[in-house]
Amino acid sequence: MPKVSIIMNCYNSDKYLKEAIESIYAQTYQDWEIIFWDNQSTDNSANIAKSYDERLRYFYGEEHLPLGVVRNKPLDHVRGEYIAYIDCDDEWLPEKLERQVEVFENDSNVDFIYSNFIINNIKKKKKKIAHKNIQPDGDVFNSQISKYSIGFQTVMFKTELLSKVDEWFDINLNHSGEYELFLRFFGIVKANVYYIKNPLVIYRIHGANLSLTQREKFIIDFRYLIQKFTELYDVNDKDIQEGIRMLNRRADITEATIYLSSGEQKKASALLRNHRHSSLETEVQYILSKLPSSTSKLLYNFLRKIKKRNN
Repeated sequence: MPKVSIIMNCYNSDKYLKEAIESIYAQTYQDWEIIFWDNQSTDNSANIAKSYDERLRYFYGEEHLPLGVVRNKPLDHVRGEYIAYIDCDDEWLPEKLERQVEVFENDSNVDFIYSNFIINNIKKKKKKIAHKNIQPDGDVFNSQISKYSIGFQTVMFKTELLSKVDEWFDINLNHSGEYELFLRFFGIVKANVYYIKNPLVIYRIHGANLSLTQREKFIIDFRYLIQKFTELYDVNDKDIQEGIRMLNRRADITEATIYLSSGEQKKASALLRNHRHSSLETEVQYILSKLPSSTSKLLYNFLRKIKKRNN
């Protein structure tokens, strides 16, 4: 049996797919399998995936499913002792698997590993390290619920963790599924976490900012998570309270930006009022919400363009 099961969920991802798969085959550690789940792609993804040897196990979904549902499908086919993830537009550095398996093999108490990563902005031709400071390890539940810092593509965890939770990825979540699952690993299973400060992954940014539709889906996720966390965890815990406040703040601010971009000032103002002092950007947004609709919308979209250009 392979030591590591690598999961790739794919839907119409042929542009960078070959680079992603090649980065796995280029690993210095070679005891692995790829579980490739094709969510009914209509581009050249299937042909690319099928061009590799038997270490890449190709599965074609019977129907096209939301990401929150399809994340669970490959888990039924895992044979490895450890599980890792890579999206079809990202890359692993050559020693990614070797470094992480070595940690597991040297310390049986470690259950979950994540690392630093490189953010590669294709459009701007810029690269930067994601985390300048050392990130939490050990018992990370409180720190990660209030400020999540885990890059999904950097993760490796023991397969046995899946048997210790009531459900795997929550099918109601399309943008925050891994966040919620990992928090259950940390908070309920009490998984011991190890952080590698060196970047092991290249995370590629290649598209435009989130569309309004995607931002609306994030809001739905945030509201759902608030309710679920309230039911799952001790809300009297100060860190849990802060985590829920953070999610509520993010939901309110994200929803307010939608209203600002469409000129619905009163709705934006009502959401921003309680968060106006949380950051300079939020304070500016609140001031814009008090201006006449046409002026506010024009200024807001102008400031977004400047921010996008400077990022």
